[in-house]
Amino acid sequence: MKGESEFFEQYFFNFVKEFITRFLSAIFLFKKRKGEVLAGATTFFTILSFGPAILLIISVIGLYVGDNEIAKEHVITTLFSSFPKIDPSILKSLRMLIEEQISGHSVKLYQVGIWFFACLGISTSFVFGINTLSKVDVDGGFFQDDVKSFIFGVLMALFFLVVFMLFEKQFILTLVETFLTDSDTILKIIEIVVWPFAILFFGLFYKFSAQIEVSLKDALWGGCVFTLLFFLGKSSYWLYLKYFKDDLYRDYGNFYNFMVAMLWVYFIVCSFYIGASFTYVNKVKVFVKAKKK
Repeated sequence: MKGESEFFEQYFFNFVKEFITRFLSAIFLFKKRKGEVLAGATTFFTILSFGPAILLIISVIGLYVGDNEIAKEHVITTLFSSFPKIDPSILKSLRMLIEEQISGHSVKLYQVGIWFFACLGISTSFVFGINTLSKVDVDGGFFQDDVKSFIFGVLMALFFLVVFMLFEKQFILTLVETFLTDSDTILKIIEIVVWPFAILFFGLFYKFSAQIEVSLKDALWGGCVFTLLFFLGKSSYWLYLKYFKDDLYRDYGNFYNFMVAMLWVYFIVCSFYIGASFTYVNKVKVFVKAKKK
């Protein structure tokens, strides 16, 4: 019994030591490859494509439920549940903007096409960032990186669509009504299931979006790091309230809410690239030895 206890203690110690060492190496890789600059560029494209992306998701969900009004309410509510608490005026402004774009109970096909094309900037910037972190030159050819960006853009859209559908109570209840009828229990189960689903998706994204070979284990660990950082950031909102809220409001005034949203998106993108760095750090050279003269 004592031998087993020592074995698990030794295993846990080695695991923690290896994880911390690799995480620190990933941070150095993130800094060496100018990950904060990549995150800034990706945040810019994300903000530009944010509106079209939300409109696209609403239109697809609206086609399923048959009413864009219900889809709008559901998507906006689910979206802001992933953000730290923000002034309700942002929610109101976003709803007004969306209602101007989707005024009826249906959307036209060309609108969906335009919104989807506008969303490709997000996936393109993510693929470019991953290639930079893994030290792979971007070819820029239509039949290589552009097609890859298109494919991963579709997959990202499907991922977020699935997440939004998972939080659609009526949709889930129709699927599991023979097993469960308590909506609160179902929502708790969904909140638990979403995390491994996100780890799996982003792990596969890390594995197949880069042009270097990485194991599925390393990719999944990268997905774990990303989701862990996201969870820690969302759970640390009290630090912002205590130390930064008053300063931000004083410095930015009416633009305060926009700055909070932009900083949160930037944090998520940085977390994504740190997860990517954790995935690739064992495959690339973080420090290059100086050549002897």
